[in-house]
Amino acid sequence: MKRPRILLLLLGLAVVIAASAYAWRLYEQSSSSPDKFEAGSYSASIGPNLPDGKVNFAAAAFRYLYVIGYGIAGYRVNSDGILVSMKVAESGNIGCRTDAVAVGRSGEWMYLGCTPVWRGHEGGATVLPCRIQPAGTIKPALSLRVPLPGKPVSMTTDQSGKALYVGTDRGIFQYALGPDGKAHPMTPGLAPGKDGAADVVISPNGRYAYATNFSKRRIYQYRVEADGRLTAQDPLYIETGPGPMETRIDPHGHFVWCLTSMAESVDRFEIGPDGRLRRLSPAVDSLGRQPTSLAVTPDGQHAYIARYRYNSVLQFRIQPNGSFTPSNPISAPGSGSPSVVRLDPAGRYAFALNWQHAIMSLYSVNAGGTLDPAKPSNILCPGWPREMVFVDKATAVPVAH
Repeated sequence: MKRPRILLLLLGLAVVIAASAYAWRLYEQSSSSPDKFEAGSYSASIGPNLPDGKVNFAAAAFRYLYVIGYGIAGYRVNSDGILVSMKVAESGNIGCRTDAVAVGRSGEWMYLGCTPVWRGHEGGATVLPCRIQPAGTIKPALSLRVPLPGKPVSMTTDQSGKALYVGTDRGIFQYALGPDGKAHPMTPGLAPGKDGAADVVISPNGRYAYATNFSKRRIYQYRVEADGRLTAQDPLYIETGPGPMETRIDPHGHFVWCLTSMAESVDRFEIGPDGRLRRLSPAVDSLGRQPTSLAVTPDGQHAYIARYRYNSVLQFRIQPNGSFTPSNPISAPGSGSPSVVRLDPAGRYAFALNWQHAIMSLYSVNAGGTLDPAKPSNILCPGWPREMVFVDKATAVPVAH
């Protein structure tokens, strides 16, 4: 009886040692160089495509791709159309975890929602502007950092580039963006609905905004005023299924889809002439355990859902009435546990982030809208990758999810 107990104790000790070593490695990655912004050290080149050349990024509608998490990784499309890693940082030190990211409409400024987590970097959350240099490196403007009263969850800008919206555990904080890149708190600083916001999206015409509230099972609906402020629609919110996470808008401005992770479904809404939502039925259901992320192609004809528990990305065709029908095959293979799925600005490529294994899976979108894994299919990311943004510096076009 003693031998099995000893073996169990030894096994438990090995697990504790391995976990401690991994945690210490993450700590060292974040804080080993206090005078430098070690953003690029987490990325790795995917190298050239294999001879069958399934994915070549020469036709990509972006030049730079940034992934945030415990650090920031950067990738660029080289002259051969290959996606390779690049050194992101120019100078500075953020000393925090990056939980949210957005890019200004000029493509000149990146905004980071920062949460301090490491020893020596105590304090509250902040919004940190970073200037995007011509070569794709970023330069944190530490003097322009502004306090953020809540924990950042998501970020987006309005269509005019005048405003920045930060979804937090306390609601949506709104900022006016100055020509110098600084985010100035608006009055009021907090948009209507003070219960937390998981995701904020803007309608294609720039006149309306919608935000999910995970705990309250709501979608908030707003008007976007001329100065970028969010004002409440009547009613302020629409009930959803349990666990609303990400919301996506039909590129033509007809529908809103809300991924409800606990209901394992997608709620479907019609956008009225005044921007208010009307629930449509039935919802898209039977998604399987823990659907976590939703992406829609720029033409509004296809949708993709990351399934964290099932190591796959679901694929759908979007019908004229906004409903989803399964593609054939219904799923594309994932790697590890895909938690975030995004499309490039032209909808030619898909990217799935795996927070557990710190990798990004690459896909090409074929003519029928289904996903083909890239070759090679995975590249390294920052630890616990959370979000990505695309920038075409040549034309100054930023794209968030």
